[in-house]
Amino acid sequence: MKVLKTLVVLPLLVICACRPSAEAPKKALEYPEEATEMFNRYAALQAKFDPALAELFADDAVIRHTRRYPDQTTREMTMPGKAYKEAIRKTVETAKARGDTNTYQGILSKVEDGKLRFTAVRYSDLKRNYTPISLLVAKRGDRWLIVEEHTHSEGVALDSRIPELKLLDGRVLKGVWVMSYGPDHISGRWQGGGGTIPAAQLPEEYRDALARALTPKEKK
Repeated sequence: MKVLKTLVVLPLLVICACRPSAEAPKKALEYPEEATEMFNRYAALQAKFDPALAELFADDAVIRHTRRYPDQTTREMTMPGKAYKEAIRKTVETAKARGDTNTYQGILSKVEDGKLRFTAVRYSDLKRNYTPISLLVAKRGDRWLIVEEHTHSEGVALDSRIPELKLLDGRVLKGVWVMSYGPDHISGRWQGGGGTIPAAQLPEEYRDALARALTPKEKK
């Protein structure tokens, strides 16, 4: 497992070469360590594939993911906090087996209506891409918990050359051209070969692209 990069998160400070806000020391005193260190704990538990990660989320949290496609359309998917927490507990071992680790950079926190909003850019070692992430931390009873997680990703298309396709069974295909597809597979050619790939072996974003490709388009 890769070692998580050291993160230093301070309220109202951009973790980069930028200068901190002049009000940062005053604002920092308003929030306990439990709140200001939330992003560190989130990243650390995620790196260890610890199911305790689920306990950082409030039951009423809103989990949102926005995906933008090559045609510039977007799709937003949401999940309630309680269901997301259960999903974390069920999938941590699968994520560990796949080597689904992340590192974070450009971490920023700011006060937002009595809450703390953390933003960062996440690098996925499995997918080899960068995506923005936002966490909103608020008081729930006597604890500070994550009440919103918002992530973004770029959708993919099946009608153009795929430079690299990493399948869930560990195979990495280079220069993939999709020639045909169906509800449970895609068929195509790639460097050194070709054939049929079961949809179950495709990364999530390609399964999503396959579902979109199979959905009849509305007539204008």
